[in-house]
Amino acid sequence: MNPRSESIRNLLHASPHLRQLVSSRMLEKHFKRGEMITDEAILRGNAFWLLSGMARGFYTRKGVERTYGFAFEGDFLGVPVTLFRLPDTAPAIEFLEATDILMIPRSDFSTDMRMIDDTVFRQIAENIMQVLFEHMQLIEEQMFMFQSLSARERYEWFVGRYPVVLERATITQIASFLGVTKETLYRIRAGKYSAGEKQQITKTQKK
Repeated sequence: MNPRSESIRNLLHASPHLRQLVSSRMLEKHFKRGEMITDEAILRGNAFWLLSGMARGFYTRKGVERTYGFAFEGDFLGVPVTLFRLPDTAPAIEFLEATDILMIPRSDFSTDMRMIDDTVFRQIAENIMQVLFEHMQLIEEQMFMFQSLSARERYEWFVGRYPVVLERATITQIASFLGVTKETLYRIRAGKYSAGEKQQITKTQKK
């Protein structure tokens, strides 16, 4: 188990006040591989902390499915607020293996947290801040990757950053995350992605 996840589980049972808060406001839930969360009220109202397993965040817009992120044990996963504002857009979270999550309500959570023991609160706050800091670093890394790297370089970055995803996600899901077609990703993996094709894709993207 991820050390941070084990720490979270221990903290959740460290204080009577926290146990009461967990039972009344937060929900620990298990999902089987292939199960999804699609209810907009649940997606909009909660952040999701993976205690174990693996998940992906994605949305479908005008019939096209796009993956925006993968999460693993110890990671946060949420739905960007922007997705709820786009017309004809349906966000969702899919679990790529058996996963335990902690659903944390966004509203009034910080006020509730201050009701628990100060020591436990500080430990939880430190865990949350560390996870959020790492999440921000990942977003910055992905932004640089999409802005600066070619399709082949994005795939190489992906292989180094998410090696286990290659075994658990479909080629379509990986391609949608990288912003390339499934056919292009097949060619990259087969070593048949030419420089001329790279230039053509770049011109298409600029249009």
